Amino acid sequence: MKRIFIIISLIAFAFFISCKDSGGQDVTRNASKTYKNGYTYAKYTGVAIDSLTTVQDTIDIVFNMRVANGALVKRVTVGTVLDLRAGTDTLCAVSVWGEDFDSDTHTGNAVIASTNTGQITASNTFDVFETAITSVTAEYLSAAPAITFLTDTAGLAGYPADSIVGNAFNITNAASTATDANLTWRKYVVRFVYPAAGDAVGTGLLIESVELKLYTY
Repeated sequence: MKRIFIIISLIAFAFFISCKDSGGQDVTRNASKTYKNGYTYAKYTGVAIDSLTTVQDTIDIVFNMRVANGALVKRVTVGTVLDLRAGTDTLCAVSVWGEDFDSDTHTGNAVIASTNTGQITASNTFDVFETAITSVTAEYLSAAPAITFLTDTAGLAGYPADSIVGNAFNITNAASTATDANLTWRKYVVRFVYPAAGDAVGTGLLIESVELKLYTY
């Protein structure tokens, strides 16, 4: 019995050490879901351990996605449902970043910058975080010469009196330029951090669900 107790204690200690975050955060929990090729919608349903507290202050929900061959992601939307832990209002910060490789970090692949939730004053509070469509198209006209009309042609050879003569002109449509957003990644990591900057109330939050929607073109 004593040997079993020692083994369990060592396992618990090893788990605690492995959860320490090098950035100074106490515990980071990771949960992931994988979807087949072509999926553009994903949903994660929280479990009891998905609780944001001052001890477990960071939770990453990782969605492994593969959009249809040849498709690019131009917009990302995340919907979250959060519950109170102890009946007091609070808030957290939510961000999304993309990863193609396991060694990637979120610092350079931001999809949705860190944004505070609204004040969570009741359970089942729904919040949406999204990117704007960043496609920009510039079209313009150029090389259009001035237009001159002669409205009184009396006396001009070959034209009847009071006819209208206009000089020929051309309008050149310049080449259009377009810059389309490409937010296509192998993984989309939704990060919850508690408490959000400046928030000193509440005892934490429970993640009820996280939904991810990808818009492709």
